[in-house]
Amino acid sequence: MRGRRPRGVELKPDHIPQLEALLRSGKTEQRTARRTRVLLGIHQGEGVKPLSEKVELDPSTLWRVCRRYEERGIEAVYDAPRSGRPPEISPPGAGRIENVACTPPAEHGLELTHWSVRSLQIVVTRLPIVPTIHYTTIAEILRTATLQPHCWRYWKTTLWDAAAVRRAAKVL
Repeated sequence: MRGRRPRGVELKPDHIPQLEALLRSGKTEQRTARRTRVLLGIHQGEGVKPLSEKVELDPSTLWRVCRRYEERGIEAVYDAPRSGRPPEISPPGAGRIENVACTPPAEHGLELTHWSVRSLQIVVTRLPIVPTIHYTTIAEILRTATLQPHCWRYWKTTLWDAAAVRRAAKVL
């Protein structure tokens, strides 16, 4: 972009109200709003230097946003899709993890009253569901399924081992 003066951008008439609505919306991401301000500012004839200071971007970035608009249209203000890392847990595997979270920990040999994501991680790796899994992945699976196994019961429950039975026999 050095050495030549970049040309401006002409917004399509039907895109202008959409871009202005994005700026008015309180839910627009800041990076999207910044790109929108760039397009509207260049279209309205604002100078590159004042606009770049106003939106806190380098002038070459302003022109890059304009070129993206020419290539992709109004979709240029949004982030491009990213490849990302493919999910390691298949939907059936996630379902099996959810099933484990819906059972009491005592059924899996743990002396716990409530699940934590770390205790679920131990049980899930012990079962032949997945060889390794991070506890944050388990937390994401539970969040997606709106499960809260740590709130399964809201009071402390007793594990009925032999010592608990003897203590209860004395009281009862």
